[in-house]
Amino acid sequence: MHSIHKDSSIEKGLLMVVLALIFCKGNLRPGFGSLRWISEIDLYRLLHGLDESLPQDPPTSDVPKKTTTVSSTVDGTTPKLDVMLYNFCNLDYLWKVKDEEATEDRPDHLYTMGPRAALEVGRKQIVYFCSEILDEQPDPTMLQELEEELPTQTQATTQGST
Repeated sequence: MHSIHKDSSIEKGLLMVVLALIFCKGNLRPGFGSLRWISEIDLYRLLHGLDESLPQDPPTSDVPKKTTTVSSTVDGTTPKLDVMLYNFCNLDYLWKVKDEEATEDRPDHLYTMGPRAALEVGRKQIVYFCSEILDEQPDPTMLQELEEELPTQTQATTQGST
């Protein structure tokens, strides 16, 4: 029996893994502050490395193919990765932009944490999520980096609202 709650847990789990990969494997980009970005190609390959049932390469189209079911999984357990990433972007959990450094031969997009994920999840929770998966204590340098960013972000928010 398939449950919508099962889909929800798969979606939440995939979102946390994607956010963790962005935070741990992503790169800072000039002009984007402390946001880390990961290429779509790298994201698909990393996810495939974690679960071989997921595709290794991104689809060639930006919009996932229409499906006849509302399920975001293939068989109740394997996520339809392109559909779920598309939905995460539509819900502002992720941002997806065209990579300006991509070539015609190798078009690519970049993903980063969206504003909704920043508010509802936050980078600190991602650090703790990664440490729990790895069965290690959170990296103190990462936590310190996040603490140092907090006053700067608070100041920018306060200055922007006046």
